[in-house]
Amino acid sequence: MKELSYDEAMKQLTDIVTRIEKGDVDVDELAASVKTAANLVRACRKKLRTTEEAVNNAMKDLDTPPPPDKPVELLDFAPFPSNEDPYGED
Repeated sequence: MKELSYDEAMKQLTDIVTRIEKGDVDVDELAASVKTAANLVRACRKKLRTTEEAVNNAMKDLDTPPPPDKPVELLDFAPFPSNEDPYGED
């Protein structure tokens, strides 16, 4: 069985709750509906935790400057090959 998206799980959960509140679930079906609802709640919580962790990690990455390997020097960037005179005065 494929894993439900958060939106799909919430829709199923909402449908179950609505049916229970309206009294559309008979006694024989109630225990199974509640069990399914509990599993959907667990799945939604897990997805929310995972998403929160991913967002927090991404934000940490933005706040942490990369460690410098070495100071950047202007001489590290040669705009012309060393054997060429950029001003054409060879």
